[in-house]
Formats: sequence, structure tokens, C-alpha cells
Amino acid sequence: MPTRIARTRQGLFVVGFLSLAAPLVAHAHAPTPSCGPARTPILVPIGGGYDTVADYVRIVASNATGTSIDIAVVPSTYAETRDEAIDNGDYDLALEHVAELDAACTAVATPATFPAGCHVSLIEVWERPDASKPAVVAALGSPALDGVFVLGGDQGAGMAVLAGTPAEAAIGTTYARGGVVGGTSAGNSVLSRTMTNGYTDYGDSTVGLQLGALDIWDGESDPLKRGFAFGSTRALFDQHLYERGRFGRLLNEAARTADQLGNGGLLAIGADTDTSPVVRGDRNISEVFGLSSVTIADMKTLRSSYAWVGTDGRPVSNPSPETTPTAALSARDVVVQVLAPRAGAGSVGYDLNQRVPSLDGIPRPIPFQWAQRPGADTITASRPILIGGDLSVGPNWPGDSKVLRELVAHAKATGPMLVIAAGYDDPSAAQDDIDAYTESLAASGWTRPVQGHVYPVAITPAQLQNAGGVVILGGNQGAIPSLIADANFVQLVRNAHNRASIVLLDRSLAAIAGDAYDAVADAADWIDAWKASQAQVRPGLGLVNVSRRNVAFEPRLQYDYRYGRLFGIPFASSGQPPLVFGISEGTALLVTPRGATVIGENPVIEVDTARATSYLGDNGAFGVLNAVIDVYEPAQRTGRPRRHIAPRWFSGRDAFDWTPRHQR
Repeated sequence: MPTRIARTRQGLFVVGFLSLAAPLVAHAHAPTPSCGPARTPILVPIGGGYDTVADYVRIVASNATGTSIDIAVVPSTYAETRDEAIDNGDYDLALEHVAELDAACTAVATPATFPAGCHVSLIEVWERPDASKPAVVAALGSPALDGVFVLGGDQGAGMAVLAGTPAEAAIGTTYARGGVVGGTSAGNSVLSRTMTNGYTDYGDSTVGLQLGALDIWDGESDPLKRGFAFGSTRALFDQHLYERGRFGRLLNEAARTADQLGNGGLLAIGADTDTSPVVRGDRNISEVFGLSSVTIADMKTLRSSYAWVGTDGRPVSNPSPETTPTAALSARDVVVQVLAPRAGAGSVGYDLNQRVPSLDGIPRPIPFQWAQRPGADTITASRPILIGGDLSVGPNWPGDSKVLRELVAHAKATGPMLVIAAGYDDPSAAQDDIDAYTESLAASGWTRPVQGHVYPVAITPAQLQNAGGVVILGGNQGAIPSLIADANFVQLVRNAHNRASIVLLDRSLAAIAGDAYDAVADAADWIDAWKASQAQVRPGLGLVNVSRRNVAFEPRLQYDYRYGRLFGIPFASSGQPPLVFGISEGTALLVTPRGATVIGENPVIEVDTARATSYLGDNGAFGVLNAVIDVYEPAQRTGRPRRHIAPRWFSGRDAFDWTPRHQR
């Protein structure tokens, strides 16, 4: 039986529905008159957590009618049966969340506005047969109901209970009538009709850009494998975006829906924990609330070109999640919006139909056609340099490395390899890394001696000139400012770059190769990386060149969830923002006088905010409207000018002159 938890002025109590005659309509509440103005249906997909349920309740209250606020809580994502939920504690947890919603509701339901108070009810729909029970259906479709809230847990399990049932239809009726349907975590995902059912057994955040990493339910192969039937058809919602490093997954979702639907596919909208967009009528985002921000990936506005490629950088034949799961996304000109909360006259919004953000009530469209994206030129360096994303992260380390093989191929065969560690808090940790890189150099084909040094150390220009190559390893990115303030260290790096056959800057010291870098320590929180406080930009050594632009590099992209830094660096930079390249673990950019190529195992993501609008959110998170990103996979060249002149939407070519898939 559905359990009802309601608060009156006398306090909180729990009662059971004993018959169809006792749903939510039993209390004093005047439903919306049929002749009254229609209410806009609202979706509130919270990215996880329950600290912002008060905002959900605030929105319900703003759209409510009658003398009370009435919310039904759906726990179908929690457990397969009621008994299981009781045994594992999920039942009590569900009641706790009901109480949290009730307390938030009581705070806004003043006697003057809602004299009958709040009625927050746990609707006990745990198994599929529950979703056809008359009392459950009546409670979820009651004319008195103002909102439905879906708890977190497992979205696939939740839809296995609800899809195609009278209970789902009842929630749809409430939504169509102007109810506010929200949810958190798994309850976020079910609010879009095309739904991500999490990673496959193969997938995780380190392979989020690979075709087989995600289990996407679109209702095609199985009409019941989808999100809510009434859910958004313009967007796919995802959750825990920053907390769990799902930015790559967001791009994957946009591309997968473009595969299915063409014309740019769906908007992929990711919310972080305790953060949510407010989606009105599946037409626009009228506000963003919470502790962080919401990110949107859009492959339609600039007619993004993309392909699923193999390890050679070429498109695979007939890609599918089942037959080519490791095919990885290569994409150009994906528009990304980062929407941070802003209240009042400076509020932020987004038109889901036109795919245009707004700030201060003014639409901010991105220009489709321009002669050439500023700064999209090739990265070059006067001498070969490898900028690494941290080779020491991965299951096969220390061992054979594609990046180190590239280093060996460019190195002199007549001198030793120098491995220098700097910026470590613990000298023994520095020596451990030197030993591991020495072992991996041997496994990657280096047969001559390796000389290891922990900085500070005196190395002459002649030693660098005669070395086979130089590897410079960084400990903590927070130590870079003191290293760059050390004239001897800066001279060592510059001499190595100018004299050695090839230099590899790896781990945290990859960041110094650019004109700017983020000086925040490695252990910094990945959610806070999307806030202005962690965008501590300092000048780098500028060892590479991009025509008319500055450039920055951020290592350990996927492993440490550093996507926020790709947007924070240009946000905090003065003047024209630099191009920022996020380099994944096990990967490096090989930069030569002819250009830059991705070497290794994982992707490199470029963020270009030259034509973006940036602002500071009320919660300290930065907002970035109309950033453009490119995704490069191993064996592909970065940069290359491109022109957005229809119908040839992608005129640039990578190293193997592949022809990407165009949007239909």
C-alpha cells in the first residue's frame, strides 16, 4: 500500500492508503479549474544529492494551486521489492528523504499562502505489479497533486518497474496538467525519454568517449527500455557530472543520439550533484539552482562533424556499441554551455528549441559562419617536444608505452637518457618515479643508459646537448609557481628544449609548456574545479606556439576529472583567453615545427572560448556561454583551420585525411 507522510500544524504523521477512496484527493485542496489558465509542465533533473530539495519544493510551490502543496515521492529506483528495501535500509532512507521534502515544504507553505499545509507522500511502487494498483495510480494522477519526486538509485531498475504502466501514465497526466516532476541522480536520468542507463560492464569514466562505454535506452530495440514516456524529447539528462568525471560521457551521449536521430541529435544536459536546471515545457531552461553548474553539449548549432575512430585515428567501418565498443569519439566544433546559477535581472537561461543561451535576459547566439575560428591554427614548436598527460597512470605501468616509443624514435642513439624529477614533496617519491620511467624506457625500446636526477641538480648545457633525450617529471602542480620562480630551473628546462633531440614534460610539469597554467594543487576537488576560486592562472614558459593565441595544457584529464580546469583557465585569464588542451593519462601531444599529433592511448580535448561569454554565478561557479570544443584521438593532428560554410561543414583534415560523419 502507498504510505503517506503528511505534515499539518500538529506535526508529522504516517498513514496508509486503505482503499481507492483515500488517495491524495482526500484532503482539502482545490484542483486547477478547467477554465483557468494552463500551467506549464516543469522538469527538475537534479544531478544528485538532497541538499537542494528545498529549491525543488520552491518551484513546486510557485506552480501549485489550491490551499496545500502536494508532492508524491516515488522510490522505484531504490530496490526490487518492498521487503528488500526494508532489509537493506532503503525503506527507512526513503522515509528520511520524504521527511526532508516535507520539512522544506513546511518552510515555504505559510498559512497565508497554503493554509492546509503540506502533504508529502511515499507512494509504494517497488515492483511492476505495484504500478497497476488502483491506489497507486490514483495517488500519482490525483488532480490535487502538485509535484512528483523520483528518488536516486538505479534508473534502469526504476524504469523496469514503471515503463508502460498505469503509474507512469498517471505521472504523465500530472506533468501535463502543470505538475513539477523532479528527481535526483537516477531520478534525474528518467526525466528524459532517451535515457543513459549508466556505464556498461566495460565502461567507466576513463573510457567515457568510447562507443561501447554507455548503455543508452532509447526505446528502439525494446519499447520499455527508455526514460519516462512524457520526458524531454529535446534533451538527454545526466547526473553527477563533475563529481564522477562524466564530461566525456556527456559528449558520447550527444554523439550517440546524433547517430540515431541525425540533425545534431539531442542536447546532452549534465547536472552536477545538488545542482539542477529548471526545464519548462521541454522548451527552455528558465533558471539553474544549486551548488555548482549545468553543462550542455550541442552537436547541432555548428553542425559538428564527428566519427568513431580506431587506434589509428581513422573511422571504423559500421561502428556499433556491440561490434566496435572501443571505437572512440573524434569530434570538431561541439558547442558547450556551462550554466552557473544567477538570480534576478542577471539570470541565465537556455532555449532548448533554438539552442541559444541567454544572460541578463538577452539571447547570446553563437555565430554560425565565420571565415576561420580564431586560433584554430596548428600548434608548433621550434624543436620536438612531448607534452604528457601522465604516463604513470594505467594498468600496464611501468611497461611498454607508445609515448616513450615516440620519445625513443626521436632520441639520439649516442647519449644517455636524462630523467629529471622536480616539484615533489618527498624525494623518495621522486626517485620511485625515476625508477619507473627508467623501467618503462627499457620496455619501450631504449637500450642505452638512463641517468636519473632529483632537482635541484646542476646539469650543464653540454650534458643536455649530448643526451639522447630528456624526460622532466613534475610532482605536484601546486609546486609549479615556486619552480618557475627558480631561474636555474627555468634555464634548465629551456636549455633542454633548445639543445636536446627531444624533451618529454610529463605529470604536472606538462602544464609549464604553455603560456598559462592552473597553479591549483593536484589534490584539489574536481567539483570545485568548476568554480572561480580554483582558476589560479599563472604564466607558463611558452615553449610552443599558436598563431595569434596563447595556449595552456592540463594533464591527467580523465583520471583526475580535470575538465573544469579547461574552462577555468580561460575564465581567469586576462585579455584574449588561451586555447586549452586537456591531455589524458597515458597520452601526449607531440609538437614539432610541422604541428601537433596525439600519441598514446587516450583523447585530448581542446576548449576554445574566444567567442564565449563568461560570467560569475551567485555560488562562485563560473558560467561560460558558447565555448567550442574539439576531441582528438590518438594518431590525429590537432588544430587545422576549418570554415563553417555550408554544405561543407568540415573542411579541415587530420593526419589521415579522414572524412567525418556529417549531421543529417
